[in-house]
Amino acid sequence: MRPGRFPALLALPALLAGGGASSTAAAAHEWRAAWGAPHPFVALDERLLGRGEGLRAGLALARPFGVPGLSFGSAWLRGVPAGWEAHAGSLRAGAYGEGHFGAGRRQRIGGQASLLLGARLFVLEAGEEWRSAHLGATALLGARFLKAPAVELEAGAVDLPLGGAREGPDALLISRLAVAAGERRVVVEHALRLGGGSATTWAAAWPLGRLRLVQMLRAGTGEGGLSAYLRAGRLELGVGQRWHPQLGWTPVVSVSWMEEF
Repeated sequence: MRPGRFPALLALPALLAGGGASSTAAAAHEWRAAWGAPHPFVALDERLLGRGEGLRAGLALARPFGVPGLSFGSAWLRGVPAGWEAHAGSLRAGAYGEGHFGAGRRQRIGGQASLLLGARLFVLEAGEEWRSAHLGATALLGARFLKAPAVELEAGAVDLPLGGAREGPDALLISRLAVAAGERRVVVEHALRLGGGSATTWAAAWPLGRLRLVQMLRAGTGEGGLSAYLRAGRLELGVGQRWHPQLGWTPVVSVSWMEEF
């Protein structure tokens, strides 16, 4: 075990269950399911895998850092009706729990441009006390250039608070650059937390027979991830590990169903 990892593992459930400080909520909500977040790589997975705009549904389960009693789950649905998407996530750690649900619609605003507008609701539970729900708005503008290789840009704000101050997660300003040549894709994301701090993530995906491998590295913190995805008809099965320098490994398993690849 890495030096310093064991105390960090012991501190994590206590932090989540600590009940009340705004920093607690911000730390827990780093497991947001989609659109963008300081730590999880789910949004980048979507861009790296280059999944189409057809009907898609999926489920992912994670054991964050292998901490007993700590679990995370997420589910998503896209394309019903066309242009719409929804996702939900929950995290449990003993007496602490949180959940969120988001929905949005992507609208074409030109031949190669689109705008995603959405909202996300967050709910926290500490002990037997439910805290008030918090609502945040998201707006992401995307544009595509060239065809071979394809170049995509996306930028905007995620989880801007609606209705004044809240204990929810810090809002983010996000920019992403994606370059694709066939199934080989590279994505660079820069996320600025309005509460302070920023992170740049480098990610790449490449085919290996029936497998697609995804590797990520967050500059500055040393966090990373490695995942493998196997296609089986319209199903895509994924297994992977996320790595945090102090907390260690997080195993992730996902199952996705797509109308088209």
